Amino acid sequence: MENLIFNGISASYILNRWFALNPILVDDTFGNPFNFQIWQLITYQFMHGNLSHILFNMFALWMFGAEIENIFGSKRFLVFYLLAGVTAGLLHLFVSPLLGSSPAVTIGASGSVFGVMVAFAMLFPDRYIFLYFLIPVKAKYLIGF
Repeated sequence: MENLIFNGISASYILNRWFALNPILVDDTFGNPFNFQIWQLITYQFMHGNLSHILFNMFALWMFGAEIENIFGSKRFLVFYLLAGVTAGLLHLFVSPLLGSSPAVTIGASGSVFGVMVAFAMLFPDRYIFLYFLIPVKAKYLIGF
């Protein structure tokens, strides 16, 4: 994506500027203000940095999300998934500066997937998950840590 250029600007910069979750009211490395837009609370969830990033998120979503979707139903699960991502995005926007993190764009479905994992741990706290296919750990402990 770095090799694709539009009017002298890389495609990855354009995608990150308009669809990644941008910090609010801070300048980027080029001296331009970050471009936070409200729709980025949804669109950042569908962007990923590389193949392993999306594969890990989709594996966790498949592993924990299937049972949550069976309980919630498809439409309610979709709403829950997207709201978990919006909540994670809002927490990132407002809590990260309080913790001293430097402003940066955010991408990925990790916040949504973690919301699904928390729902799994709350609905099935004593279900065993095999860590590395060998070590049984209860969901409430594995996801809690």
